[in-house]
Amino acid sequence: MFSSDVLFKKVVASIVSELLCFWAFSFSSALNLLFTRAAQGSISISCSAEMCDNKPILVITSQEKLLCPADSEKDREKNPAELLSSAAKCNQQIIRAVKSLLKITTFTPQVSKKIKGGGVGSGKTWITNLRIDSDNRFLFSGYALDAKQVTQLGEEFLKSGSFIEVSLSNMNKNVFEKVPVWRFEITAKVN
Repeated sequence: MFSSDVLFKKVVASIVSELLCFWAFSFSSALNLLFTRAAQGSISISCSAEMCDNKPILVITSQEKLLCPADSEKDREKNPAELLSSAAKCNQQIIRAVKSLLKITTFTPQVSKKIKGGGVGSGKTWITNLRIDSDNRFLFSGYALDAKQVTQLGEEFLKSGSFIEVSLSNMNKNVFEKVPVWRFEITAKVN
């Protein structure tokens, strides 16, 4: 990995953490604050082809749902603290999973352009797209320099303890910056 990759990973983890914290808090203007809350919809992180300081520019899209239950006796009996506790637990699981993912791989391409000196980074895999769905599933696609690295990547996700299911959806040969690579798609369920 490149020397400033650790800082880059911390920034990505911090952005995801902030977005998830936003989901955990209830907000409303005219609605009943006690029962209204923001809930996770999905987060999508994609790498742009553009670079800044030899790091990819990430495009992050976040979707939230504003939940406002009907004003009924049944809804009033629900404990708002339980709803927030459940959302906070889910958010913590996702934050832990993102941190694990960023310890294992990176968003920084491990093959650089020939114009800028070319070469291959120390990492063997990198992610180009990550989607976190409301059902705590991660769907990510990326590249590996070797087919065995894709299998190893899945095994490392399971070993991290942050994921309980990991499956390879697709893998095919490709070329990235004139270097033969394997493009893959993996789905993982957060623990």
